Amino acid sequence: MPTTETSVLDYVVTYGGPSIFMTAVFVVVLPLVYFKFARPRYARWPPRLAVLLAVWICAFVIAYGDVYLIARDAKRLCEQEAGLKVYRTVEAEGFAGVSDIEFWAEKGFSYLETVESSGRQWRHQVLNGKPTSEEVSSLASELELVHHSEPVDLRIAREKESLVFRSSGEVAAELLSFRIFPGFWDRLFVRGSGWTPPMCEGPAVKSIYERSLTYKDLIFAALKPKKKIAMIR
Repeated sequence: MPTTETSVLDYVVTYGGPSIFMTAVFVVVLPLVYFKFARPRYARWPPRLAVLLAVWICAFVIAYGDVYLIARDAKRLCEQEAGLKVYRTVEAEGFAGVSDIEFWAEKGFSYLETVESSGRQWRHQVLNGKPTSEEVSSLASELELVHHSEPVDLRIAREKESLVFRSSGEVAAELLSFRIFPGFWDRLFVRGSGWTPPMCEGPAVKSIYERSLTYKDLIFAALKPKKKIAMIR
């Protein structure tokens, strides 16, 4: 993989939880350690300061340890796996997985197909200038757009949009992104707030609302509308 100029710090996601913890350590814990342990035990300043420094370092590791580990894993995944990957370009009259036929009809596709959770199958077309949906017994599409989400670990989730051949399972193209969740101390503050985790679709962390790639880019890159050949009489 090509090297990037980013560092692990560029992937740090924190919302102030560790900072508040460190503030509490400075205001409450360090004075207690000094007056209850360091000053009674040691007569000179150097060992007293050494005790306070040791407590501070331990607190820093507790506060920011998981933040660093999340950032380290996010950097590796975002730079090595995330992004749009096209393995094969295909021509087709339509595809399965979405229903916004008006948009895709303008791009040259004849139909779209979808399958409900109940198993009912639908074909969407624009007929006489109007979008229509018709229940069908089987799908005609060779390719299907599939969305899959899975946890990489407790703090990072992989989001995958794939254009897949229905008959073989071969992946023609895929769009990989990762959601990055906060560490322990930050979760205490963002839980239940309606907060949305940031994501990456390449070597950069951004808000979900700033993403530059969607499933439409995946379709445009890998699937071309098949031109109908007019019959010559």
